[in-house]
Amino acid sequence: MAFRLTLELILCVVLVSNLTVSRASSRSSGLFEAGDSANVSLVFDNWMEEHGRTYANSEEKAKRFAIFKAKRFDIENFNRHGNHSFTLGLNAFSDITYEEFDEIYGCSFFDISNTNPSSFSTFRYQDFKIDDLPESWDWRSQGAVTNVKIQGKCGACWAFATAAVVEGLTPFYNKPYGKLMNLSVQELITCSKPYGNKGCDGGGNAIRGLRYVTDYGLLREEEYPYRFADDQSCVKDPARDLPPPDIKISGYEVVPEFDEIALAKAVYHQPVAVMHSTSSRFINHRGGIFMDADGECAKNKISHTSTLVGFGTNALGEDYWIMKGSWGTSWGEHGYARIRRNTRNKRGVCNLANKPVFGYL
Repeated sequence: MAFRLTLELILCVVLVSNLTVSRASSRSSGLFEAGDSANVSLVFDNWMEEHGRTYANSEEKAKRFAIFKAKRFDIENFNRHGNHSFTLGLNAFSDITYEEFDEIYGCSFFDISNTNPSSFSTFRYQDFKIDDLPESWDWRSQGAVTNVKIQGKCGACWAFATAAVVEGLTPFYNKPYGKLMNLSVQELITCSKPYGNKGCDGGGNAIRGLRYVTDYGLLREEEYPYRFADDQSCVKDPARDLPPPDIKISGYEVVPEFDEIALAKAVYHQPVAVMHSTSSRFINHRGGIFMDADGECAKNKISHTSTLVGFGTNALGEDYWIMKGSWGTSWGEHGYARIRRNTRNKRGVCNLANKPVFGYL
C-alpha cells in the first residue's frame, strides 16, 4: 500500500513538472518571438542608417519594414538550409520587392536595331586557341577596372557597362603614357540618344553605346560628372567649341551568341559587356558562385547589363565569371559577383551569353 502511494506521488510530481516546463517553454517561445521581432526592428533601423534611407510617413516605413523582415527571413532560411554554392545577404535593395527593383533599376533594351550589321559578322578572336586560355584571369589585377559605381534610380546600367568596357582599354591607349581613367557615364546617357538609347528611362544597350564611342569618343568622368538623372543637354553640341575626347575606339564586336568559350576568349583580351536577366536571389547575392538552381533568373526577361572582367575555376572545379555590377559595393562580393560558367544551358546563367559586346582600339 505504501509502495503504491509512493508511486502515485512520483507520477503526480512528474506530471506537474512537465506541465510547468510546458508552460515555461510556451512563455519562452512567446518571449523569443517578441524579442526576435524587436531584434529585426533594430536591424532595420541600423540598415536604414547605413543606407541613408528615410520614408515619407509611418505607413510607408511599416510597408518597407514588412518587406525587409520577409527578405531577412528568406535570406537566413536559404543560408541555413541546403547545400548551396553561394550565400544571400541584405543590401541596398532589401526594402523593395523584386518587381519594384525591376521597374526602378531595369535598364537593358534588347532590341539591336540601329546598330552596325558588320559588327555581327566577324569575331577577331575566333582563331585564338582554347589551350592558350589561362585557368583564371582577372582584369582587376591588371589595372584595367575602375571602382564600382552606383547607378541609383536611373535605368542606365547599359551606360555604366559601356563605360566600363572602354575604361578597360584606357591603360593601353596612347602607350606608354596611357593610364586607367573613369569615363563619363553621363555623356553616354545624354548624348547617345540619336543612336536609339533612352537615357535613364531603361531603354538602351551597350552595342549602341559603343557605336557612339566609336564615332565621338568619351570624356573623363570629372569633365562630365554623373548626375543620377537625365536632366541636361549634351555638352557635345556641334554648335559649341568641344573639348577633345579623352579616348576613342576604332570599333566594337558582338561575341558569337550562346558560346561561352568564345566569350572567355574575348574576356581574356578585354572586359566585355553582357546583357542578362536577374532574379530575387540574384539581387540578394552575397558571396560564392551564383547558380540559378531554381531557374527563376533564366525565365525572367533580360533587364540589366553588367561587365565581365575575368573568369576562373575554384578548388571544386567549378568554372565562374567575374561580373562587375553598377549597384554599389553592398551587392555581391563588394560590388562584384562570381557567376557559374560553362553550364548545360547554352544561354549561360541568367542568359548572359546572348549578345556580349566589346570595344577595341
